[in-house]
Amino acid sequence: DAVHDGVTGYLHRPGNSEELEAAMESLSANYSLREQLGKQAHERATKEFAAHTLTAALLAFYAQHLFFEG
Repeated sequence: DAVHDGVTGYLHRPGNSEELEAAMESLSANYSLREQLGKQAHERATKEFAAHTLTAALLAFYAQHLFFEG
C-alpha cells in the first residue's frame, strides 16, 4: 500500500464511515500529527516511488520474468 497506517496517513475499511470520521477528526484537531504524517509520507514517496527506483524495480522484474526466444 502507498499508505502505512499511522505512519504516513490513516487507513479505514471501505464503507466504514465511522473509521473515516475518526481519522479526519484526529487529523483536523492535531496540527503536529498532520505535519508528522505529511513529512513521513513525503520521505517515503521520495525514496520508494522515485522514477529511478521504480525503473530499476521494473527492469529487475522483466529480467526475472520475461524470457525471449530467438
